[in-house]
Amino acid sequence: MLLLLANFSVSTCFGAFFIFPLYVIVIGGTKTSIGILMGTMGLASVIVRPWVSTAVDKIGRKKSFGIGSLILTFVCAAHVYTFQDIQSAFIPLLVLRFLFGAGFALCLVAAFTYASDMAPPNRLNEGISIFGIMGVLGVAVGPISAEWLVHSYGYREMFIGAFLIALTSLITSFYLKETVIKDTANVEGTFLEILGHPTVFAMFITGCCFGFGYSAHCGFIAPFAELQGMLVSPYFTAYSASAIISRIFLGKVVDRFGESKILPAAFVINTAGFIILAAVSSSFWFPIAGACGGLGHGMLVPGMLSVAVRKVNKQDRGKATGVVTGGVDSGLFIGSILLGFIGEQFGFTAIFCTSALFLFLGLIIFMLSQKINGVK
Repeated sequence: MLLLLANFSVSTCFGAFFIFPLYVIVIGGTKTSIGILMGTMGLASVIVRPWVSTAVDKIGRKKSFGIGSLILTFVCAAHVYTFQDIQSAFIPLLVLRFLFGAGFALCLVAAFTYASDMAPPNRLNEGISIFGIMGVLGVAVGPISAEWLVHSYGYREMFIGAFLIALTSLITSFYLKETVIKDTANVEGTFLEILGHPTVFAMFITGCCFGFGYSAHCGFIAPFAELQGMLVSPYFTAYSASAIISRIFLGKVVDRFGESKILPAAFVINTAGFIILAAVSSSFWFPIAGACGGLGHGMLVPGMLSVAVRKVNKQDRGKATGVVTGGVDSGLFIGSILLGFIGEQFGFTAIFCTSALFLFLGLIIFMLSQKINGVK
């Protein structure tokens, strides 16, 4: 229960910053500055990933999660002092987004490695899916709560709320139990050796494509809703609700029939969400697009992690988890910056079409990797 609470707190803190692009606009920022600031978080996650993934296996899941929570707590508190125009605040915000990415990477890798440690081998998808429900719920509660705080009080109060949530995660981490596994029967691999495993590397590239699409969800949904005069909360509520439903009911389906049969459908559904966003702009279709995105997300992340984790020894699970989540963060970084420039020149429709294109590319790469590895 403590681990679920800790994961929920970190995810809620992360989700609260989906409203951060609106703050950037308020202080004078553009789509390009939003893309750079949001992308910096992904860049940090990618840069620190080898160290983070090794740390989770070396110093343990508990200490890694605690250090990550401490960084997030500091960063959220520091945002309270960034209320200036974009020219003055840009560099401080850039540094804070980098630190946020590093802290979140530590928490994310440690949390999902915890989940793979505790899940039965024949129910790996289901175990990771069920564990991830609290994370998905946090991603829903975060932006909804942040939007309410902004409309009721202001952005300073939003950052204070994020600080309190991060502090909850930090305090909870003190009481977590360690699950790190010492397996002397096998030689521990390096991060690069795990990355070089064909199946793990394929999941890294697939994760990049998914992360590219996810960057539009993280950085451009809130400004799009603002432009259309819609509340952003229905989208994130539908996204998280469908992701939770998929993880409760479809994790066991993926374990039974295999990732090669189920994940392609998840990619198609996720892609459909962005096609809907690109084609329409009404409040009726907005939550439907969110539901498509969440349904695909709910199956894709546990599926990619399960494919990779099965291929490595127990003491290398942190590194395998880090490779896959690092792929997602790489796509998040590249997507945030590239989509920011695309949006500045061509608008939101181009952002969503490009995201759909990269998700379709992820589908092709995943299916080819499964065929090469002889998985039917």
